[in-house]
Amino acid sequence: MNRSLRVRGLMVTAILAGAVGCFRAPDVSVDASGWGRERPSTTSVPPTSSHDEAKAELRKAYGEIEHLRKENEKLKRKNDELERKNDELKKKAGD
Repeated sequence: MNRSLRVRGLMVTAILAGAVGCFRAPDVSVDASGWGRERPSTTSVPPTSSHDEAKAELRKAYGEIEHLRKENEKLKRKNDELERKNDELKKKAGD
């Protein structure tokens, strides 16, 4: 008898929780800018007349992105080196 009361209690709890909405997934709202980031401008997208031409433009864009990433990494390394040298000079000046 005690077990059946527990089972009924669990069933009632589950039904009530479902009715209240505890098992419902939360609503997700995405505004026009998308997840808090500004939408990229499409004003500089070149017009294409075919799928192959669009693919070529996309390859070109990815190439430019890769070049910029490499340049960014190069500048980051240079900045880190200059900061290290600056710290060494400050340390020597303090001695």
